[in-house]
Amino acid sequence: MENNIITSTEETYLSLLYENQYEKNIETTTNFLAQQTQTKAPTVTEMLKKLQKKNVVIYKPYKGVLLSEKGKKIALQIIRNKRLWNTYLVAELHFSWEDILSISEQTKHIKSDELINKIDKIVNYPKQDPFGDSIPNASGHILPNNLFLLSEAKPNDKCRISGIKNKSVEYIEKLKKYKILPFTTIKVIHKEISDSSLKIEFNNQQIFLPKEIVSNLLVNKTTFVFKLF
Repeated sequence: MENNIITSTEETYLSLLYENQYEKNIETTTNFLAQQTQTKAPTVTEMLKKLQKKNVVIYKPYKGVLLSEKGKKIALQIIRNKRLWNTYLVAELHFSWEDILSISEQTKHIKSDELINKIDKIVNYPKQDPFGDSIPNASGHILPNNLFLLSEAKPNDKCRISGIKNKSVEYIEKLKKYKILPFTTIKVIHKEISDSSLKIEFNNQQIFLPKEIVSNLLVNKTTFVFKLF
């Protein structure tokens, strides 16, 4: 029975496999997982063998690895935990993107269906977290989102900042300069046809956002469901 217990490290592997295979459509090789987990390929190989013994992955050396149905179910629960915590930390506790990058790696391992379902209710059953990533519901289903890049917006469009395509620390640092926060509502004033850079209005001010910024900001035009601060 003890052999079936999934450790926090193993949970991280399962969530990475799901995100790579089902969300990013990336072939997940041993070397690629080693890069993502900052370990060596032999370490990853040993981990995959352990996960296969627990029936959560299907692993064939030199060919690849896939999640089993059991592994997929566990991965979806981990991802649900992580993304609901992300949403709660921003919507209720006013954390920034930068704040939750490291915190979410800890919160995703908290195992309490009652707690996570209460958080889901508090933030009004969101479909996406502050990064724009889809949140599985309690049954493990993911609904399609209607997010698009801010670079695709047109003059006079009113949009809500609902995620970021580039989740690197470097990009988030650049966002600080413009004081762009998750769930900020903006209006597009002008769009440069040549490079899709924008002049926007928010908080009673107008600022210019270069192509590098607008091409990585995810937005939508739907009714805001979180409590503003």
